[in-house]
Amino acid sequence: MKIEFKLSFDLFKAAYKLFWRRQVSARLIFPVCVAMLIAGVLGAMVLDERGPLGWLVSICAGAIGGGTVGTILLPLLRIYSVRRAYRHFLPSPVDGKLLSFEIDDVSVSSLIPGVGTGTIQWSAFRDFAQNETVTLLYLTKKRFYFFPTSAMTPAQRAELTELVARHLPKGKQ
Repeated sequence: MKIEFKLSFDLFKAAYKLFWRRQVSARLIFPVCVAMLIAGVLGAMVLDERGPLGWLVSICAGAIGGGTVGTILLPLLRIYSVRRAYRHFLPSPVDGKLLSFEIDDVSVSSLIPGVGTGTIQWSAFRDFAQNETVTLLYLTKKRFYFFPTSAMTPAQRAELTELVARHLPKGKQ
């Protein structure tokens, strides 16, 4: 099967969004930081610095600082890092260029005009993720091929699902 699409920042952002949603640490960091912030503020309000638990006031101050960093700065840094990753994704700008993937029973081949081609055997892929926007084929925990799900017909999606079931390690589909 052949999949052709034009790379855009929105597609790249959707791929990273699906990638981050699958990371347990990324899903947990925000609620943990909010809990730290709330606990720190409540603790600082309730505890007396001169009382028997006065030593906890400094811990509450640290929780307020950590919670603030986690709830405000980390989401902003994620936005910045996605933009930076997109700028450094390929050696030359590819906005508007037609990218293509050729997927068969043996390998997945990619063609980026003006940049090059690559072929990866199915045995190199470790995981698979798909939603209505983007499809990811993982090489490692943090490296993946991606393409828009909308670029595939229903028959191609069924074929890809069958290839993934046949070639990826069990439990990773």
